[in-house]
Amino acid sequence: MVFRSSDLIAICAIMILFAVPAMGISVNCATNEASSSASYDLDASTLLSNKDIFVDGKHSHTSLVSGSGDNEYSYQESAGQSTAESSIDSSGQLVSTTSALASDDGIIQNQNVEGSGNATASLQGQSDTTTTEQGSTVSNGDLSTSTSLTTGKGYSISTQSTHVEGDSGAIISGSVSPENAMGVTGSYDKKNSLDANLIAAAAESAGVYGTTQASDGQGIGSSALQDIASNDGTGLEVNGCYMTSSQDIGEYTIKAANARIHGRRAPWIEPPYKTFAKLDDNAQVHLLLYDSDIPSYLDAETIATAISNGANEWDINTNQNLFMGDDNANAQGSSNAVELVSGSTSSTPDKDNLWTEAWTSLSSGTIGVTYIWTSGISMGYDGRYHSTITETDCRYNSDLTWSTAATSESSSSNTIYDVRTIATHELGHTVGLDDLYGYYNKDKIMYGYNDGSVKWYLRNGDKDGLTSLYGP
Repeated sequence: MVFRSSDLIAICAIMILFAVPAMGISVNCATNEASSSASYDLDASTLLSNKDIFVDGKHSHTSLVSGSGDNEYSYQESAGQSTAESSIDSSGQLVSTTSALASDDGIIQNQNVEGSGNATASLQGQSDTTTTEQGSTVSNGDLSTSTSLTTGKGYSISTQSTHVEGDSGAIISGSVSPENAMGVTGSYDKKNSLDANLIAAAAESAGVYGTTQASDGQGIGSSALQDIASNDGTGLEVNGCYMTSSQDIGEYTIKAANARIHGRRAPWIEPPYKTFAKLDDNAQVHLLLYDSDIPSYLDAETIATAISNGANEWDINTNQNLFMGDDNANAQGSSNAVELVSGSTSSTPDKDNLWTEAWTSLSSGTIGVTYIWTSGISMGYDGRYHSTITETDCRYNSDLTWSTAATSESSSSNTIYDVRTIATHELGHTVGLDDLYGYYNKDKIMYGYNDGSVKWYLRNGDKDGLTSLYGP
């Protein structure tokens, strides 16, 4: 074939590379309509196949990375007002394919990743003032994710279908528009799994739709995400505790939030404190405890008093009356923090303006799950704006063994859980505090693990978090 001078612009490059050694490789191509840049840092055992074609003002890209060892790969595409970027970082087995088609009208990009060991994959697109992103990561486990991106003039849409399973893992899906930003995140810290099927869309407004859940089936469903996407300033957080096969205690968190921008950062970025929301000042939360949902070997009134003690522990450490009743009244009742009522409640919490505490059968190893609904914004004592908590529901695992410790100095057991200890921790989520990790946090109420240890009283770190929201 004979190339004319105009063909040299239309067909910039066709490259196929195989059996790449352990070295860094950069590939750059550009025309007046589009440009691309790829960077590879691959193990000697890893195979790379890469092809780029520019023709008729359009650019197509395909690549395959397959192998093991330590591998890093990133790809950027730019066309018209749109940009797209994908990246992979892995240590272990990896098979990934990336494809892209770009023109002045926008970019279509896809990335599929199958990895084991340690792996992270992300895909982000931007056009004008809109952005969407998808991401996932796993440590010492398996990652399977399929992501796609479409950007055009003033819009960006991305999707992910992901399964992560291993020692720890996380997923993220986010969208940003001139009007608002919405994000969904999920993470766990001990052997577990997460599944996500999500669509992030941004144009005049932003939203994230779909489902995400942990291995026990708990998570955030499509109707909840639809409601959050339709209402700025709303959100939902799901916290669950579980026990692994090796008797380790783990916790997962799945969050969704929708907020107006006004120069503030996107809502899925972790705040600087271990707080995620707050109650209204002097909220006087009234908790309902259903007697039919309490294990039969436990005394219902004793359990109600234990939970009430947990609620009052938060109240007595701030000037706010966060839970109903006198801080010194630790018995159940309609005028106190906890009311013991007849009957049972749904195993799956609903947004029904009832703040419920109940026992139900959860999957093996799960200790408890707390659902937190938020709506609107309010300022904390720290001068920062926080989502306002409008309802929480907690479910404790009735398949585990529970007790009521005699004193705060009672001995611990990793097979029996003290009601007051666990309730005080879960009610910390009700007032807006997040979990803490690291050995130096082990003594705190909001430490994310519990091996049966009895802890009734807030430590300085717990008090500092409470004060940041409600004052001393």
